[in-house]
Amino acid sequence: ILKVLDDLKLPSSVALNAAIAERYPALIDALLRHDVEFIAHGKDMDHVHYTGMPREEEDALIRGALETLRKATGRGVTGWLSPGRAQSADTPDLLAANGVAYSCDWANDDLPYAMNTARGPHYAMPLAYETDDRVVMLDLHQSEDEWARQVKDRFDVLYRESAEYGGRVMSIPLHAWVSGVPYRIGKVREVLEYILGHGGVWAATGADILAAFVAGQGEGNA
Repeated sequence: ILKVLDDLKLPSSVALNAAIAERYPALIDALLRHDVEFIAHGKDMDHVHYTGMPREEEDALIRGALETLRKATGRGVTGWLSPGRAQSADTPDLLAANGVAYSCDWANDDLPYAMNTARGPHYAMPLAYETDDRVVMLDLHQSEDEWARQVKDRFDVLYRESAEYGGRVMSIPLHAWVSGVPYRIGKVREVLEYILGHGGVWAATGADILAAFVAGQGEGNA
């Protein structure tokens, strides 16, 4: 996947949990050589956030995951993806308190939007669920050809809408162990080349998208 992104000169946002950052420093070193933004992905997949979780316990999970990833990468991590996309009622407040500007758990819009917290706005960043490679190919047992067609169809609709309503976020969630295998990676390249073949497409990380969105709001634009 990184080879394809490099070939096409595309930035990306990479979600990593704290356990991966601690156990595989070679992976962090490799990612630092590429144009990636690091997104915190919780402690590990066994620690899911849920309503009813003690606030202090969830705060410790969030704080620990962020501290680990920030130390491992030397980067100021400001994006978040919860394990299983699960949040409690306290999650947005706790993320904002720990310096996280946006989270990718909410798959219900094509634009970022602000959620009110005690620390000010915390933004929901669109991350597609229905066209997530794992969902389509592993959960729904569809082929890589069907996944590619669905992603292109999604793009076509958003591209048409952008001409009338302004920019839309076209996210493409990928898992190395799904789309990064030899018999599927060609479809990733095909989809990305198709999208890049259209005028006016901006390839950006989540942090870049949020910065542009907030700046646009300040200028009175949608």
